[in-house]
Amino acid sequence: MQEINLKPVIIWLYTGVFLIILMVAVGGSVRLNNSGLSIVHWNPVTGIIPPLDEVEWQKAFDDYKKIPEFKIEHNHFDLNDFKRIFLWEYFHRLIARIIGLAFIIPFIFFWIKGYFQDKKLFIRILLIFIFALFQAWMGWYMVKSGFSDRTDVSHYRLAIHLFTATLLASYILWTALKLNFSKLNIKAKPLLKNRSYLIIFIVSIQLFLGAFTAGLNAGYYYADYPLMGGEWFPTLALHGFNTQGLLSLIDTPAMVHFIHRWFAAVVFISIIIYYYYFKKKNYSKQINSILNLIIFLISLQFLLGILTVLSHINIYIAVIHQVNAILLFLSLISIIFFSIANKKK
Repeated sequence: MQEINLKPVIIWLYTGVFLIILMVAVGGSVRLNNSGLSIVHWNPVTGIIPPLDEVEWQKAFDDYKKIPEFKIEHNHFDLNDFKRIFLWEYFHRLIARIIGLAFIIPFIFFWIKGYFQDKKLFIRILLIFIFALFQAWMGWYMVKSGFSDRTDVSHYRLAIHLFTATLLASYILWTALKLNFSKLNIKAKPLLKNRSYLIIFIVSIQLFLGAFTAGLNAGYYYADYPLMGGEWFPTLALHGFNTQGLLSLIDTPAMVHFIHRWFAAVVFISIIIYYYYFKKKNYSKQINSILNLIIFLISLQFLLGILTVLSHINIYIAVIHQVNAILLFLSLISIIFFSIANKKK
């Protein structure tokens, strides 16, 4: 039986990773310009059509007027102001729908053409769909948290939404790598694998802290570095700890900002040690290339974090900072892939 060339499937999967990264960038922009709660209904199919006349726009605006964000923060908005934030969130959801179509249509084509004869591959693709559906639901579950008694979405749900997007991109990337390098004889590197898992755990903590910082608008509290409001340990953080105890570590904006800022140094130093230790090893060109990419990304990430603070959360710098964190995570996933044994087929 003739072996099927899976290159189109591999390109399709890599494209999916790119689209998710794009989605994260747009989602970060929506969060930073405070547009995420502008569409108060979740209509996965009919929602693809935006308001087409002034009557429909006014109805959408009237629905928005019912939620706390409008009543407390945006009660000065007119219809044109609403249109601006609505279109940001609409574009965000439109990309989500495009990603859905970009997976479903090629999937059907590849299935009909017999590209998924390998049952393990077919199961992995189905898991991607299930994961993507959960991610879409999680997005609405996050948005819904901002409609009751608060003016922002829950920072806990925001963190889960961001992290599940990262995991989804990682799983798709892993599947693509598995197909792309199926004929490469990879020898097991248990020490590299274990240390990479440790680094990715540390990076995951920082991803959550970053999402908490964004969700609590904590980044706006201090625009100086390395001091915070002229203090090494901000008074507001201490007050939060005195009133909330350990909960302040994930719930008090000043404390979350403080931890996120200084845990970044832990991540940075850990990756530098990791890089120089394994760079001395005689590893494959793939691993050495990814190690070089990782040290570049973490250096850029540390710099972007400082610039984000000093710029008082410039939207462009902040979005690049968020996307770069995902790229760092995906690079570590790639290192783990090349550290696990794979016999040449």
